[in-house]
Amino acid sequence: SHSHIQPLKKGRAMCEIFGAFGWAEGLPYMKGLADTMLSSGVNYFVPHAFSPKEEDPDCPPHFYNGGKNVQYPLFKNLMGYMGRVSHALNGGIHKADVAVFYNAEGEWCGGENELFYDLCRYLTRGLVDFDIVPYDALANAQVKNNRLFINNESYGALIISQCEILPRKCLSLFKELRNKGLNVIFTESLPEKVAEGGDISNFTDGFSVLQKKELSLVLHKSSMCQLYGEGDGIDNLRFYHVTRENKEIYLFSNEGVYEDINAKIFLKEQGECLIYEPWDNRLYRYATDEKGLELRLEKGNMLFVIFGDTVDASLPYFTFEKERKAAHIKFDIYTKCEGDNEFSKIAENSLPFDISSPHSIPDFSGEVLYKAKFEKEADFSVIDLGQVGETAEVWVNGKYLGARINPPYKFSMLDAVKDGENTLEVLVKSNLAHRRRDLFSSFIQISPTGIVGDIHFCKYSK
Repeated sequence: SHSHIQPLKKGRAMCEIFGAFGWAEGLPYMKGLADTMLSSGVNYFVPHAFSPKEEDPDCPPHFYNGGKNVQYPLFKNLMGYMGRVSHALNGGIHKADVAVFYNAEGEWCGGENELFYDLCRYLTRGLVDFDIVPYDALANAQVKNNRLFINNESYGALIISQCEILPRKCLSLFKELRNKGLNVIFTESLPEKVAEGGDISNFTDGFSVLQKKELSLVLHKSSMCQLYGEGDGIDNLRFYHVTRENKEIYLFSNEGVYEDINAKIFLKEQGECLIYEPWDNRLYRYATDEKGLELRLEKGNMLFVIFGDTVDASLPYFTFEKERKAAHIKFDIYTKCEGDNEFSKIAENSLPFDISSPHSIPDFSGEVLYKAKFEKEADFSVIDLGQVGETAEVWVNGKYLGARINPPYKFSMLDAVKDGENTLEVLVKSNLAHRRRDLFSSFIQISPTGIVGDIHFCKYSK
């Protein structure tokens, strides 16, 4: 929020990220942290400084660790992804719905109060975008046509979290903004006391009071919000909207751990648009109308929807998974512990299993190689490895299909698969905490090792 309302920041928000989570923080966890920041508008990152010492206990994970961090070669994939998303947002003007008062005064004055970020949680889950605005920024703000203007941002309302006591200066400012036409909303109840003492009724007459649980619905019904969504998984949807070079750029992110989003999103913009998938760095055609945008976003993933740019007719259409079929593939399985040079076969013609289970190699840390053959399924062009711990790279008939560090572990085989028999190789790199039991890692659930979920072939259509 400060990067939006402070002119000197020019929309730039920086985060130092990834340090002091322990060896359990593999690339999937890092991507989850990055996505949370990116969907909140952070657009500059500094990866936490790492020690050149091997097995240094200070603030792990350390990305290289003497060559023993087996996930390190794919760290560049994560950095490229974060750079692409940051670039798409950088230089744009953020578009918010409302402003939330940074209610430090309500907390400092004592009495009963509700922390303002609890209010923010309800707004976020209700698909209401906001900036958190402190008193000094409000004191220099303007109200035009019933909207609040600060720097390049504008807001349809100012929302103040429940508090029993406020200073006279705050109450006077809220009253002034309301008198200029801004919708000023208190949640739960009005303040009951002035911090300096005296009658409060002169300050609180005429303000709106809404329960925070109903706030998002009321704001949407008043047409104050830029989008609305309904469907499965909608509580896990996060969005961020910027205007840049006459383009409307929407970032959509699924913060769900277990649930995919299958929803309709209703935007003010309609017509042809672009969909950009930043992990694969691919651009697609799409179109919306009054029936909304069909958004299918698998857990832990994000995409961009862009209006106002040229839609090249040669671009492929964006497609959705329409059908899947179980692939009962059995593998020859090989492992290589970190620091070793050679793979050793541990299973032949076997279904995948958790390498780090108590009945297998519980302290294993390294790479797992899977080799198999399979028959082509007509029109099923994508392979989904299911649950994987933790990163996966895939080759079909010797052709590299790419890398994934979080679900869905899906890979397009379109340019590699052939009629009849095909060869499949999958290289999985484990979480390092199975061997390094550091204190930090005791707070994070450690994933199993290898392919542990059911494998499917998937059919897509636009």
